[in-house]
Parts: sequence; C-alpha cells; structure tokens
Amino acid sequence: MKNNNIVVLKFGGTSMGSADSINLCVNVIEERINENKKPFIVVSAISKMTDTLITMLDLAKNKKKQLLNETFKNIKNRHFQILNDLTKNEELKKVYSKKIGEKFLSLSEILRGISLTGDYSNKMQANVL
Repeated sequence: MKNNNIVVLKFGGTSMGSADSINLCVNVIEERINENKKPFIVVSAISKMTDTLITMLDLAKNKKKQLLNETFKNIKNRHFQILNDLTKNEELKKVYSKKIGEKFLSLSEILRGISLTGDYSNKMQANVL
C-alpha cells in the first residue's frame, strides 16, 4: 500500500468559534503542509451551534416567535462577525456574505414552516443540523 502522507485534521466547535481560533487551525494546517503532509480537513459547526439549532427547532415548533427571532439574529450575527474578523478583503467578504445569507434564508424558511405546522420530522431536523 502506498503512503500518500495523508493526515486527517478534525477541528471541533471551539476551534471554529472565532476568527482567532480559526486562524490557529490554519496554522496547524500550514505546519502539516510544511511537513510534506496532505491534510484532509474536517470541521464542526461553531461552538454550541448544534445545541442552538435544536433549541430553535423547538422554539419554532412551540411557536415562540420572539425568542426564536432573537436566537436566529444572534447566530446570524455571530457567523457574519467571524467572517468580518477573518478577512479584510471586501470582495471575499461579498462572496461569502452571499453564501452565508443564502444558508440563513433557507434556515429561516424551514423554521417558518415548522412554526406554521407546529411540528418537524427527523429528516427536517437532520437537514437543519
């Protein structure tokens, strides 16, 4: 079997929680590349995000609109803050702001549907998570 120098690097939620922690991950990746390794990168959602998404699903199901909207706004702002802290390149920010915005629009539509029906399936939960 041929050794391709592949190394798997898995970064958890805390490692994805801020621009500073993401930059530390970048340093680890660069170190492996400098050691002639071929990193395969796996990242988690930012810290506490999975729990927050589950909470949001339940808030939507229980029609707690105000708390749902506040939570949604907070996680959206958190993601955009990390993007803004990661780069000063305005073109790059524009590209990724659009991608992040599309994801949040999709999440908003799913949560609205759950609020209307008062229920969600395991498949919908998996999609959100």
